[in-house]
Amino acid sequence: MKAIINTTNIKLWDQFTIQNEPVSSADLMERAAEACFDWLCKHIELNANIVVACGTGNNGGDGLVIARKLIQNNYKVTVVISGDADNGSPDFKFNLHRLNLLNSVELQIEPTDLSSVKKATVIIDALFGTGLNKPITGYASELIRSINSSTAEVIAIDMPSGMFADEPTPSTFDVVKADYTLSFQVPKLGFFMPENDSFVGKFVLLDIQLSSDFNPEKHTQNFWLERTDFGSNIFKRSKHDNKWNFGHALLLGGSENKSGAVILAARSALRCGAGLLTVHTVKSAQLPLLVALPEAMLDLDSNSSYIADVPDFSRYTAIGIGPGIGTEEQTALVLESVLTLYKGALVIDADALNIISERNLHHLLPENCLLTPHVREFERLAGTSTNSFERCQLQSQFSAKYKLYVLLKGAYSCLSTPDGRLLFNSSGNPGMAKGGSGDCLTGIITSFAAQGMSIEKAASLGMMVHGMAGDLASARYGETSMLPSDLIEALPEILRKFN
Repeated sequence: MKAIINTTNIKLWDQFTIQNEPVSSADLMERAAEACFDWLCKHIELNANIVVACGTGNNGGDGLVIARKLIQNNYKVTVVISGDADNGSPDFKFNLHRLNLLNSVELQIEPTDLSSVKKATVIIDALFGTGLNKPITGYASELIRSINSSTAEVIAIDMPSGMFADEPTPSTFDVVKADYTLSFQVPKLGFFMPENDSFVGKFVLLDIQLSSDFNPEKHTQNFWLERTDFGSNIFKRSKHDNKWNFGHALLLGGSENKSGAVILAARSALRCGAGLLTVHTVKSAQLPLLVALPEAMLDLDSNSSYIADVPDFSRYTAIGIGPGIGTEEQTALVLESVLTLYKGALVIDADALNIISERNLHHLLPENCLLTPHVREFERLAGTSTNSFERCQLQSQFSAKYKLYVLLKGAYSCLSTPDGRLLFNSSGNPGMAKGGSGDCLTGIITSFAAQGMSIEKAASLGMMVHGMAGDLASARYGETSMLPSDLIEALPEILRKFN
């Protein structure tokens, strides 16, 4: 799990490393550029026409070192500098001197002709880094617009120039639109915001060996979850285990013409290892469920159109409620009973969330339950926000206020905790943006919770497994054609990776 720290603390970490390793700032810059160079060599053909666009600060210094290393390894490189080179940072001027010692460098300082940019096949953006706090103007602005209008592949160093790391970037600002962003050590919060997607492209984290004694986890409540954070042997079973060792999950869902949602949730729950699964659903869903999933037990409601009966909760180790459930009056009363009477692990999704927001039932939400809204459902629950940074803050505050977990679904699904932490997920793809994917997630998490995992572990592992299964389904069928049911079929192969 990687800390997501703000730019102030990133600078403190740099300084801590310089003082305590110790290492000079120039040598640390060399280390960062070496990591970039290693990545670039694996991704850029030797015959590429490369332009390195540099500012005169330390981000520009990184660019100069990268340019020098590329030239020394026989790449064709043009260096374009924006700004007054004579007034650059000390490390920029030091590396400009080293670059000028090379005979083969083509150096252009604020050229009037930007044809080199327009003819480039690869552009490396090293204009501005994390220290930017104002709009870019003048020649640098013109250069950014030229970069964005080119057909070259664009690779940003540390940050796309013009983008803010810790707050929204005004829509009127000129910002480099990168295909890749090579970021140092840890990701920036801005990487996860939808409005920055066209700037960041795909971000890559490069280890530049900043001091481990700094402990960035102490400086943030935001974290980036990766597959390796969960270890192995998670689903290991002993020879004499039986179905009772793996919990009994209950799914409440389905209504007339909406049996598919609860079927997807149920299939996901059983694929993820629940020992027993009962589905409480409407009479009209009986035949579809028996055909689709004979392994599940049915607890049929007396009503054929919507759920109206409160089942006996006593034998269940986890409950998932919401997929396809509708918002009828009697269904809302069933949900109120679940919220007030059930004391085990509880996952609340879909129309169950809409009932809570429509009827203002927030005060009934039990501590440590999990809500799994998409953005619109979350806005109905917690209120609207003007940007994604503000929504993240609102999510954290909502979890802290009600002492519960919220898994906000999206490109980087985000789990907020009762103590205000935000955990961003690293798996998944746009092919999962189809009706039914969320129902699968509900089944996965309910299954994990039924097997005895804490809600936090069930939710964080659940969103990781869900995204990884989506990635495998995408590899098999493509993002356009993959279905949520393909995601379920991918679960066995994904779960084996955790054993």
